[in-house]
Amino acid sequence: MNAPAAPYHRLWSDPKDARHNPNGPYNCWAPLETYKRELLRYYGKRYGMRTFIETGTSDGDTVCALHDSFDEVYSIELSQWHYDLAFGLFGHIPNVHLYCGDSGVVLREILRAIPASPTLFWLDAHGGRTGPLQAELDAVFAYRDSGVIMIDDLQDFWLHDWRAITERAAAAHPDWTYSLVHECIGLFVKEEA
Repeated sequence: MNAPAAPYHRLWSDPKDARHNPNGPYNCWAPLETYKRELLRYYGKRYGMRTFIETGTSDGDTVCALHDSFDEVYSIELSQWHYDLAFGLFGHIPNVHLYCGDSGVVLREILRAIPASPTLFWLDAHGGRTGPLQAELDAVFAYRDSGVIMIDDLQDFWLHDWRAITERAAAAHPDWTYSLVHECIGLFVKEEA
């Protein structure tokens, strides 16, 4: 089974906005959102993942696209407005579980509460000045012995030094295989023994 081919779109940052890249504006290609969801389905099926957990619900597009592909879907959103929007759309679906709060904290609480099962994690690299990616990875590695971790939007994560974060995580957890997919999606995989 091969991963689907990636259609790309060009990403540009405002040359006056150095938040994204301290070395200047970026100009790169990134996979389309629809492709990313196909990639999530692909890895979920390839590795037999039945639980899906994402950080960064936003408008709920990923929940909408994937709630039929997994037994349980968990999504964490920091913004009360986005959480309320997603709850209005998906709160009635029995296998969808929505949370509002800091994903670095809430993810740990979810992992403590739910049974360990093959899980696909879709972590948003989160733009801005601070990001919970390190706390999210720490929670996954603390509470799961296997699974698939995919980190989205790394091209937006220059100030958080995602390369150092993912390289440290890979070095600290050599039993998890790390690779970069399409130069903007980090992928950790550890299959059950």
